Amino acid sequence: GNGCNLASGSLAGRIAIVTRGDCPSTPQSQQIESANALAAVFVESGPALIPPFDAASAVPAVLLSASDGASLRSALQSSPT
Repeated sequence: GNGCNLASGSLAGRIAIVTRGDCPSTPQSQQIESANALAAVFVESGPALIPPFDAASAVPAVLLSASDGASLRSALQSSPT
């Protein structure tokens, strides 16, 4: 998903995987934090890797390239546990 419109508590105990580019990264970080995610994986939507991190967010986050993000999503669809 894009992480722009998450309900409060909707990701409790889960790791968010979000695609960058649909909304600014700071609102994504704030949405993910209010959704109570354990962590966030930001997947770049284009070729550039631009750090998405919001220093005020308490949620640990990493950034993946678009191709690595596609591989992660494919692996999770093949074996979700």
